[in-house]
Amino acid sequence: MKIILINPLAEDTILRLSFSQVPFLKKSGLATQNAPLALATVAALTPLEHEVCLHDEAVHGPVEPILESDAYDIVGISFLLNQLLRATEIARSCKERSLKARIVAGGPGTARPSRQLLDAVDVMFFGEAELTWPRFLEDLKKGTSLRHYEQISKPDLLRSPLPRWDLLKKDLRRYGVGAVQTTRGCPFDCTFCDVIYLYGRIPRSKPIEQVMKEVRVLENMGVEFVLFTDDNFAGNRKYAKSLLLELIKLNHSFKAPLSFVTQADLTIAQDDELLELMVESNFAVVTIGIESFSPESLKDLNKLQNTKPGPVVAVRKIQSYGIPVMATMMMGADSDTTGTFERTADWIREANITDHFMFLLYAPEGTKIWEQLSREKRLVEIPPQLKVRAGVFTNIIPKKMSRVELMEGLADYLDKVSDPRHYRERAIGFLQGVRPRKRAGKSRIRAVWRRRRIARSMFRYFLFQAPPDQRRCFVSVVKTTLRLAPSLLPRMLLLQTRFLLNHTRAKIVARLVREQAVYERAHPEALGILDPPQPVPAAIRDHIQTVIPAAYDRVRKKISNREALYQAVLGALMDYRLRFVDSPGAFDAIRRDFLEERCDQNAIRVLSLPPLGMEDLAPGNPPPGFEREMLDALDRAIRRSKLAESLP
Repeated sequence: MKIILINPLAEDTILRLSFSQVPFLKKSGLATQNAPLALATVAALTPLEHEVCLHDEAVHGPVEPILESDAYDIVGISFLLNQLLRATEIARSCKERSLKARIVAGGPGTARPSRQLLDAVDVMFFGEAELTWPRFLEDLKKGTSLRHYEQISKPDLLRSPLPRWDLLKKDLRRYGVGAVQTTRGCPFDCTFCDVIYLYGRIPRSKPIEQVMKEVRVLENMGVEFVLFTDDNFAGNRKYAKSLLLELIKLNHSFKAPLSFVTQADLTIAQDDELLELMVESNFAVVTIGIESFSPESLKDLNKLQNTKPGPVVAVRKIQSYGIPVMATMMMGADSDTTGTFERTADWIREANITDHFMFLLYAPEGTKIWEQLSREKRLVEIPPQLKVRAGVFTNIIPKKMSRVELMEGLADYLDKVSDPRHYRERAIGFLQGVRPRKRAGKSRIRAVWRRRRIARSMFRYFLFQAPPDQRRCFVSVVKTTLRLAPSLLPRMLLLQTRFLLNHTRAKIVARLVREQAVYERAHPEALGILDPPQPVPAAIRDHIQTVIPAAYDRVRKKISNREALYQAVLGALMDYRLRFVDSPGAFDAIRRDFLEERCDQNAIRVLSLPPLGMEDLAPGNPPPGFEREMLDALDRAIRRSKLAESLP
């Protein structure tokens, strides 16, 4: 079969617009930030008997002209939430033209699909694809493919193959960074985050040998920066340190070392050994979800890991190793007021954070904050064109300020912190806080050679084209770097580039949120209050510690395969929910008998299906996090069933 896998152009074009408005980035040929790891991984999961091509709209433009020939047997669309509208547009275009291809869609965006997308695709994938994609291809050959495929349990990353970067070899230089994933899942439980909803609460890790192979492949293809796409690179601290030890040896073997970027949590400030290893590995920046400097706001968000010793102290500690913190911040927690914006700007300056961006708190469906705010009638329905820009726009009603005040406060904040003078003060403060270190200096200097072309373009821009305030800032930071920490010059040039991107992005975002604030002030009735029912009924939610373990114990007597057991338990819970949705009460003998009967029936149904290829579960109690994983799976299944019922 001939397969095309598509990465739709994100409807949130703010970052892309920022790239296009930075002259030396545009001249360098960069089209977008991250190479499409999801496409390359799905391609690698495809048996070699099939012909696969990849199309990233951010690099190659709209895919419709490519599809005109009707030459493909499968059109696959992998998307995030901010790509939902474009993914739907592509799928509907294929359907309207009656292409012979099977139209399929998957990726994190399917966690909250629209009814329009469900109606437009032939097959939908939910969850991770290591098992479901190969099974679909096999089913399709037999003529027995299903309407949807879902992986409920979390697969061992031993099953994740080396991505097919060879299919993008000619395009890799057009991305800001190459991509490698080492882990999935996060051990924390922040109320606003859907990472645990998608990938689980127990970090799973790839074999270190495979990670090194993936890094080596990207280096051979001319990649200069590698992004470890993990949601929490150091979620498993022991694994992270072992990986870094091997990465140091590999990176020092290259003629010019790679620079690495990743995302971690603030607790890495407490681990000097880990930070030292990151320095030696040549990590250029680490993204950290600080969210807020206010202890009260952090408690609102259940971001308790950031409260000790406190964000300012922790950031200064990390940056003392010469690793800049790229901080993501958010505003809109219950404790936030209009004065929090000003205090945050002061904290950013005190911590010497050079690279950061402020978002508006958004409540994704199914998360704890979504459940809380929906009960409190503090969620609004926002138009689809704004929904795909989660973080810029918000669906919440703040507690201690109005929505208009929240949006205007964000715009004013972005104007202030994106001023070159504000950045210059923070950048010099960062340099002054770096402790002298001998190691990795040679690697950093040699890294300049990899980026010599873009460095030349950058210097020409700042010295001869940039506005005077940007030029003065650039010259001052470069001079201070050469005086205090010359080995950090490549890193400071990177920060200067990111500042210019954020400066451009801030202007776009400030304009958009001010326009929305003006609209909402003039039309306060335009956004209706959401009053959604809780998908998981009290009959299950209030007795989760009893109902779900009881279902597990019953099914485990008949099934040992992990994924088959998860499927059978989910089916039993769906039946239980239908029976007792309107009759909350204790988990008594009547309810237990019904649950056990449905467990037996669903076990028989699942065992009649083809093997799912997962490992067997160990005897004994449910695996860690099983109750919450099943609750999340039940929540997703109910939402999807309601969407399906609404289709014509």
